[in-house]
Amino acid sequence: MRVLLIVPARNEALTLGRWATLAGTMNAADRRLLVVDDHSTDDTMQVARAAGLECMGSRLAPGKAGAVRTGLDEAARWGADVVGIADADVELENDAVEAAAARLADPAVGMVTGRQVFDRPDAYDRFTSRVRRIESITGDVMSVHGQLLLWRAEVGPVPT
Repeated sequence: MRVLLIVPARNEALTLGRWATLAGTMNAADRRLLVVDDHSTDDTMQVARAAGLECMGSRLAPGKAGAVRTGLDEAARWGADVVGIADADVELENDAVEAAAARLADPAVGMVTGRQVFDRPDAYDRFTSRVRRIESITGDVMSVHGQLLLWRAEVGPVPT
């Protein structure tokens, strides 16, 4: 199973260094972590490259959707079976992508999200955590989470 994790990044020079460890765990012929720079005005691309991250610039107009679509084009070109998105400013456990991708081995599962843990949750954070627990129990996703989202490429969601 080929897995491509897209990390859209705009002006994330201060956060990308921590992705090097996760990228190292995904450094295999069938795993890729791809930072897609969304027209940053800081040193995002230079920091990503210095951290050893694979990166490319968004070929579309500025905006997260453009960066994601650029990453999706790369996923299709590469032949990814599983595609994922994670926001550049989150921290993932080293096995988070593998654990989520493993759930997609079940043919009844088409999309998986990660569970968010907050350092200091506010009322909104606690509410959205409850909604996500309900989504997990019911199997219905009401919102897309920027923390970590993986799906089978054949499902094919494309942002507009």
